[in-house]
Amino acid sequence: MLRAGNTDIATFFISMIVGVGLCLLYDVFRIIRLANKPDTVSGFVQDISFFVMAALVTFFNILVRCSGEIRWFVLLGELLGAICCRLTLSRLIMAISKGIIRFVKAVISLIDKLIFSPVKGALRWIKALFCRVFGFLLKKISNLIKKCLKPLYKVVYNIFIKFFKSNKKLDENS
Repeated sequence: MLRAGNTDIATFFISMIVGVGLCLLYDVFRIIRLANKPDTVSGFVQDISFFVMAALVTFFNILVRCSGEIRWFVLLGELLGAICCRLTLSRLIMAISKGIIRFVKAVISLIDKLIFSPVKGALRWIKALFCRVFGFLLKKISNLIKKCLKPLYKVVYNIFIKFFKSNKKLDENS
């Protein structure tokens, strides 16, 4: 049942604006996904958060405009607003966003090649030099230790022999 004509028409157009807003909100999530390539868990969290926000916006729209009564034209207005935005404004926004994201990624790649790659190469060279010098020293120290100490099995064997010999001497003296 329709109420006063002006109020219902205004509610319908406000619902269309809300639908456009929800579509633009979803475009924000699409841009984030385009830039970051999220894993499944992150995508799931983004979807759930969008649906919760969309449900809250729709609920408050119905609460304010229709005193909490679910009206078919409110839901239809949101749907039509979202579809119109998706077919027009959203395509433009996503095309511009793709271009901006490609440009930013190209700039970051260029900065990486010009600045960070030489630094990475220098660090690799320093690491190799460090490993050669200290590797040589560690090898010398380990060889020295090997010469000074007996292998573990000989040490254990000698302990057992000394123990048994000392017990035999004690038995002979008793």
